[in-house]
Amino acid sequence: MCTGRSACRNVRIAISTATSATPRSTRSVFARAFAREIATTAARTPGRTVTSIFLGGGTPSLMKPQTVGAVLDAIGQHWNVDEGVEVTLEANPTSVEATRFAGYRAAGVNRVSLGVQALDDASLKALGRMHSAREALDAVAIARRSLDRYSFDLIYARPDQSADAWTRELKVAISKPPNICRCIN
Repeated sequence: MCTGRSACRNVRIAISTATSATPRSTRSVFARAFAREIATTAARTPGRTVTSIFLGGGTPSLMKPQTVGAVLDAIGQHWNVDEGVEVTLEANPTSVEATRFAGYRAAGVNRVSLGVQALDDASLKALGRMHSAREALDAVAIARRSLDRYSFDLIYARPDQSADAWTRELKVAISKPPNICRCIN
C-alpha cells in the first residue's frame, strides 16, 4: 500500500496516483473505465453471487467515497450481491481520515484493511513507509470508530528485528484488538 509519493521497496511496478487533487474529469474517466471492466468480466461470469469484494492495491483509500460507491454500484448492476457481502478497502495509515471513512461506510464498505506493517518508527523508516507508529495507531483508532470490522498487517522477521522487539509490537497490536491481524513474513 504505497502512498504514491514514493514507491514501496517491495513493489516493482510503475506508479501513477490519482488523488483528490486529480481533476474531476480524470477521476470520472477512471470510474467509467472500472465500470466497463466490471461489465466485461460480468459478461464472462453470468449468474454469479458476489460474497466478498476487496478493493486493494495502489492505496484505494485515495479514491473519493463517491468513486468507491460507483464501483460498488457497477458490481451490483452486473451480479447478485449477497446480503452479507464483506466489502474491504485497503488503506495506508497516511490516507486515513474520519470523514473519508464515514463516506466509505455510506458507500457500502464494511471493513478496512490497514497497511500498518510495523509499530516502531525505525522499522517503518527502514521499510520505506511514510507513516510513523503513532500515525498507524491513530489510523487504527479511526478505523475502529468508523467501521465494525477492520484489520491490519504487521511484518515480522524483519532485518535486525529481535524476538523481544517483535513481542513488544505484538503486545501493542493486541491492546488495539482488530478483527484480524495478519502477520506477514
